[in-house]
Amino acid sequence: MRIQTTFRWLMLVALAGLSTSCWDDFEELGYTTANLKSFSFEEQDTCDGIEDVLFYIDQINGLVYNLDSLPYGSKVDYLVPTLDFFSTNGLIRVNDTVLGENQDTLDFSSPLKLTNTSEDGQYTRSYMIHVNVHQVDPDSMVTTRYPETYPTLSAQSKVMPLENGVYRAFFATASGLAVYESTSDFAGWSPLPVSGLNTPVNLSSLTNMGTNWFVVGTDGSLHTSGDGLVWSTQSTALSFVTLYGTLNRKYVTDPNPQYLIGLVKDDTGAYFGVRSPDGLVWEKGKALDADFPVREAAHIRGATVTKVQFMTVMSGFRANGNASTSVWSSENGLQWFLVRQQASLPVVGLKGNNLVYYGGNLISLGGIASTGSYVTTAYLSKDHGKQWIAVPEKWVFPDLEAGLAYGTLLVEQVEDTVNDKDRLFFWYFGGETAGQINGKVWKACEYHMLFQRR
Repeated sequence: MRIQTTFRWLMLVALAGLSTSCWDDFEELGYTTANLKSFSFEEQDTCDGIEDVLFYIDQINGLVYNLDSLPYGSKVDYLVPTLDFFSTNGLIRVNDTVLGENQDTLDFSSPLKLTNTSEDGQYTRSYMIHVNVHQVDPDSMVTTRYPETYPTLSAQSKVMPLENGVYRAFFATASGLAVYESTSDFAGWSPLPVSGLNTPVNLSSLTNMGTNWFVVGTDGSLHTSGDGLVWSTQSTALSFVTLYGTLNRKYVTDPNPQYLIGLVKDDTGAYFGVRSPDGLVWEKGKALDADFPVREAAHIRGATVTKVQFMTVMSGFRANGNASTSVWSSENGLQWFLVRQQASLPVVGLKGNNLVYYGGNLISLGGIASTGSYVTTAYLSKDHGKQWIAVPEKWVFPDLEAGLAYGTLLVEQVEDTVNDKDRLFFWYFGGETAGQINGKVWKACEYHMLFQRR
C-alpha cells in the first residue's frame, strides 16, 4: 500500500508540472483572451462574393489571410469586416486608430494592423490582416521568349521532344532531311548527321512508334530508322501519301496494342486509310471521300472520356487541288468519319496551321487560307471539331496578328503531384511571320498555370 500511495503522489506532481508547462507554452504562443476568434465579411456591394471567402487566423504569427486570392480586379478598398474576439474591452484599433461603434469602411488594398485588448485589460493582441487579390489576370497569357537561334533553313519544320529534355528539329531537303538538336536552354541548335535518305520527303509524315521512326518520300516510298538519323527504305507495294502517327487499340481483345496509321494512293487515284502494327504489314480500309484532305492537312491525336484514342484530320486540300471543307476522325485508321463539313468554317482549307489539344479543347493556330491571307485568329473546339469559336481574348499569341504559319506548336503537360489538374504550356518553334522565316522559340501559358497550388 505504501508503494501505491507514493506512486499516486508522484503522478499528481508530474501532472501538475505538465499542466504548468503547457500553460506557459500556451501563453508564449500568444493564446490569450484577447485573441481573434474569427474574421469574415458579410455581403458587400463593392466586392461581389467576398462573403464566401474563408480567412485563416495564424495565432502563432499573428496573421489573418485568405489562401485563395480574390479574382483579379476585385475592389477591397471599401469593406466592413465582421470581427469576433474571445473577449474585448471595446478598444479595437486598426493601424492605431480606435474603431467606433458605428464602424466605418476600411481599405484592405494594403495590409492592416488589427489590435484588441481583452475584457479584463490584462492582454493585448495584434494581427496583420492581408486580403489577397490576384495581381494578374489568371486567365491571361504570359509568354517566355528564348534566344532566336532556331535554324532557318525553311519556314516548314517539325519539332519532336526527346526523353532527355532536349528537342529535335527536322527540315525537308532536296535529298531527305536535315536534323538539329537543341541545348536544354535553347541557347543553340547543333546539326546532326543524317544518312540513308536519297529522296525528298513529306515532312508532315515524320513520326515514330516505339523506338522506330518513319517518314514518307514524295515518290510514295516508306523509310524507317532506329534513331531518326540513319535511314533505310522499307520495301512495300503501297504508294504512301503520308503518315499520321499512332493509335492505341480500341478493344483489349485486339492482339496488337498499337497501330501506325497513314494514307495511301492506288493506281486509279483513289485514297485509302491504312494501318500497321509494326510498319511492315499493312491493312487497307475503304476508299475515302472526295473532300478528304490529302495534301497539306493538319492532324492531331486525341482521346475520348473513356480513353479511346482517335486521329483528327482537317484543313489542307483535296485530291483535285481544291480546298477541303471538312473535318474527319478515325479510331482505327481504316474507317474515317465525317465530323463536320462546311466551307465557311474558319479552320478548313488552310495550309501551315497547327492543331493541338489543350485542356481537352482542340486548338487551331495560324495558317494561310486558300485566298493567300493569314489566319490571324486562333480557334477552339470543345467537341473535337464540330463547332469552332475564337479562343478567349486574353489568349494573346506572339506574332499571330502579323501572320503565323508553318511552325511547330506543341503542348507540354507537366504533372502536378498535389492536384489532379496538370499544368499545360504552349511551345512554338520557327515558322514564318508575315512571310518571313523566323528563328523564334516561345513558351506561353495562362497565368494561373504558374500559381502556387495547395
